[in-house]
Amino acid sequence: MSNKLTLPNRKEFGIEETKAKEIAGIFKPMLDKMVSLEERANEVFSQPRSPERILAATTLLSEYVKVRTGTAKIHKEQKSFYLKAGRFIDGWKNAQILASEGVEKRLKEIKDEVRLAARAANVAVGLQRIEQADEANIPRERIPSMWSDEETLGAVPDQVWNPFLESLITAIKLEKEETIRLEKEEADRVKLRKRISLVREQLAPYLSYLDGTTIDLSIITDAEVNILIEHGKNKKQEVENEIKLSRLHVERQLALTPYWDFVPKEYQLGSLGSKDHDKFEAMLLDVKNKKEQAEAKTKRDAQEAKKKADDIQAALDKKVAEERADAQAEQDLLHARDGVKITALKKDLNDLMFKYQFKSNKNRAVFAVVTSKLKESIELFTQNKST
Repeated sequence: MSNKLTLPNRKEFGIEETKAKEIAGIFKPMLDKMVSLEERANEVFSQPRSPERILAATTLLSEYVKVRTGTAKIHKEQKSFYLKAGRFIDGWKNAQILASEGVEKRLKEIKDEVRLAARAANVAVGLQRIEQADEANIPRERIPSMWSDEETLGAVPDQVWNPFLESLITAIKLEKEETIRLEKEEADRVKLRKRISLVREQLAPYLSYLDGTTIDLSIITDAEVNILIEHGKNKKQEVENEIKLSRLHVERQLALTPYWDFVPKEYQLGSLGSKDHDKFEAMLLDVKNKKEQAEAKTKRDAQEAKKKADDIQAALDKKVAEERADAQAEQDLLHARDGVKITALKKDLNDLMFKYQFKSNKNRAVFAVVTSKLKESIELFTQNKST
């Protein structure tokens, strides 16, 4: 393969021949080196794939880059002095880039073969290490994120990876042992809580009767629980007997309450026990009889008082009725005497309705109202007479 240099034409840039030669002379050493390098590059391109070819391509690529960067330096220094020759110099530079670019690309591809081969090797090693971690039951998230892909993981040196893997396996083993230990402790705590709950449930009916007794539910034995239960039962029975007797006293007091005024002072209710039922019943019957006798006497006295009051009230009612009858007879007599006057008045009122005749409509209307009122008055007297 050959990459021919296309040199810039000085006339296209308006550069004098002397100056053009001067500028060309500046780039000539670099150009000569490029020609030499091109021959060597063609030899590398024609070689078969091998480590020697890769090494030669890597070396030649470095020389190409050095020449190109040297040309760039000359370009930078000379362009500031040749304003008109700037584009002419650019032409030299571009010509050299065009000649070098293809060669550099192919040389880089050869060089990259090493990098690609290394990447493939790293990926293979990375996959093996992931398989190692899976066999050791190591979760993927325990591998550092900076080694997250196979290539990066495979690039880790063995002297780093192997100790890391061993320490991680050891750590996971210790973590599992710690988990088992914690689970056993939790199981023991659960068992103890159930035991305490059972003992508390057994003692619950008697706890209020065990005041002053210190109980450690976490270490108490079954025998000790049975002793406490028996003690609690006895104490509970004593308290219940006291409560029962107290309630019995209250019930007896309530039973005697309706008859309290008749209970003799010598009766001692507090001295009666739960077995003195017959004695209390006799006491209750005695005060009931006394109350019934007192109530019977009170009832008789009340009936006699009521009879006397009823007799007095009957006499008063009779006297009032007689006085009302006399007053009504007097009123009836007066009403009868007024009957003649009422008859005369009704006649006068009736005559008055026909005595006057008015011609104007207004007066006739007013007199019609008067006539209506006169009729109503006559009707009132007529009704009063009939009653």
